[in-house]
Amino acid sequence: MNRLAERLGFPRPHRRYILPTRFGLAYACVVFFVFLGAVNYNDNMALFLTFVLAALAWLAMVRSERSLRGLAVELDTPPTGFVGRPLVVGITLRGCRPQPTTHLNVALRGGAWVPVPRPEAGETHSLALAFVPTRRGRVAVPPWRLACERPLGLFHAWCGAPSERVAMVAPAPATDGPARPPSTASPQSRDEPGEDFHDLRPWRSGDSPRRVAWRVYARRGELLVRTFEPPPPPHLVLHWEETEAFARGQGEERVEHRLSILCRWVLEAERERTPYGLVLPSATVAAGRGEPHFRACLEALALHEA
Repeated sequence: MNRLAERLGFPRPHRRYILPTRFGLAYACVVFFVFLGAVNYNDNMALFLTFVLAALAWLAMVRSERSLRGLAVELDTPPTGFVGRPLVVGITLRGCRPQPTTHLNVALRGGAWVPVPRPEAGETHSLALAFVPTRRGRVAVPPWRLACERPLGLFHAWCGAPSERVAMVAPAPATDGPARPPSTASPQSRDEPGEDFHDLRPWRSGDSPRRVAWRVYARRGELLVRTFEPPPPPHLVLHWEETEAFARGQGEERVEHRLSILCRWVLEAERERTPYGLVLPSATVAAGRGEPHFRACLEALALHEA
């Protein structure tokens, strides 16, 4: 893509801009020298060829600019990402008016170009773009850019606008460091009954006599057995203080390393489906599991303030 166009960006969002490509500049030089030769030698056929080549360039410029008209661009809300890792953002192109079929290129600023066919009127095309966040917290998604160099590749037409989307970026998980702390297990085994009464069920062979509801038996003459709620599963408490002995660096670097260790522990606990909680100086997330709980922990890590 045209490097000058990359530097210029889009001074006015949603406006369309166009510049010649390197090939377009070379093409213009060739047409100019053909024109000089035709004038110098008074060659009508050479003059006719010059005008035909110039007309082709003009039509290519108009076609490139019109390919960007009649399009609506929508960005999805990005998922939670991590510092230094590509964060994928969904984008949808919707055709609003009929235009000649061609291929476009879409990208976020600083990201790779992704080719996509131009949607017809009423059609939509969805694709995924990516950018690499460099800091944690709430990070604005880079502006999107839509470009076209067809036909002939003589001109680079583009448009774009700020994305108006904000991504939640958690610290990068530590690649090394201490093992995750052990589970805070319940004093009872999961096979043993809990303490909260749940219901009565008919007696079965092998049931302990201590669990028989004798008062009910005295009134009804029916053997029933008390059942209890199962004990809570073992859970983790990932505490900020547990990372103090393993952190490296000083000041802000040390804080970021401690957050990276906690982020690694959160990912491991979520992978193993173990209930876990998170305790930070700035926030506390109660023990739990599942996607909402996982996002809450990552958000607490992302928004932590030293």
